[in-house]
Amino acid sequence: MNNYDNPAKFILRRAIWWGRVTRKDIVNACKLSPPTANRVMEYALSRAEWKSVLVRKPKHIEIALRAPIPRDASALTMLKLLEIDPYNFALIGLRVPDELQIIEVILRNPVQVTSNTAHEIIRATIQKRPLDIRYVGLRIGESGRWRTIVPVAFEVFRGQWRIRAHDLEDLSFKVKTFVVARILEAAFSEREKPKSLLLETGHSATPRYLVKLDPRLTPDQCTALRQELGLNSGGEIQLSEDALFDFQRSYMDKANNQPDHIIWPPVVDLQKQS
Repeated sequence: MNNYDNPAKFILRRAIWWGRVTRKDIVNACKLSPPTANRVMEYALSRAEWKSVLVRKPKHIEIALRAPIPRDASALTMLKLLEIDPYNFALIGLRVPDELQIIEVILRNPVQVTSNTAHEIIRATIQKRPLDIRYVGLRIGESGRWRTIVPVAFEVFRGQWRIRAHDLEDLSFKVKTFVVARILEAAFSEREKPKSLLLETGHSATPRYLVKLDPRLTPDQCTALRQELGLNSGGEIQLSEDALFDFQRSYMDKANNQPDHIIWPPVVDLQKQS
């Protein structure tokens, strides 16, 4: 990849969505010197696929009238980038929240663990080394108990941090999910990593499920929900074991004090496909 590619994409996205991009914008967002920013501007203007899109003005670059929007700055690309890192000016091309307001709904406070615990969890995950954790689940009557794991990956779901780890208390060393906030204590283990352990990536299998929506939904409501849930043309969704539980909780559980005029839950059945 050319060293100018990412700054050039910044120019493209900002020109299309903000209307113009100045050399000062590029210097501030991409941490470049003014002469380098000038070279990046010329590079962006010279790219064959963008020649009909970007127009050079005396003090800025702007989008040409009725120009097609390249994939690198399409609306779908922008939504994906906003999910990844909404406050990255160099990535997005927009200043959040000054130029694009995003309202975050936080259901929980940031994860509360001690500094030492967080340090050892992160270090063990990077090094794939055994870690002793005192963990408490949500089974009836459960108290925290020590177990040894080998973390392989972090996972984040709706703001909740988790780790995917081999459970060394399981004879098959099965990869399981542990919620970071439920780890009461953590320490590097003196236990050796089993020689028979084959480290996995942390990605779990994702079976397909046929989603049945509530028959009371209108065609437009069904269309909107298929888009929201990411269903394929056959009305199917791929869900890992962990995601399945969260999906059922989010879209199949009845809410308390639910108004009679709201159709909820919208999903009435899931059928696992072979």
